[in-house]
Amino acid sequence: MGLSREDATTLTIQTIVGAAALLDESGETPTRLREKVTSLKGATAEALAVFDEAGISEIVAKAMAASARRSGELAQ
Repeated sequence: MGLSREDATTLTIQTIVGAAALLDESGETPTRLREKVTSLKGATAEALAVFDEAGISEIVAKAMAASARRSGELAQ
């Protein structure tokens, strides 16, 4: 998308750090905070629509279940 790997990494880290700080300081739930910062028909709303269409919630749930299952296997 036109960013160097270094710039993309820096941008990603700063976005995560900033989002975590905002979440910690605001006292809001993650869902409520996302609703407050997502503009109707904005870039984030479009990205979230793509995630929804791809079934991201189901994908994450399956990944978490697989990880938990494997962690249990490794613990034995």
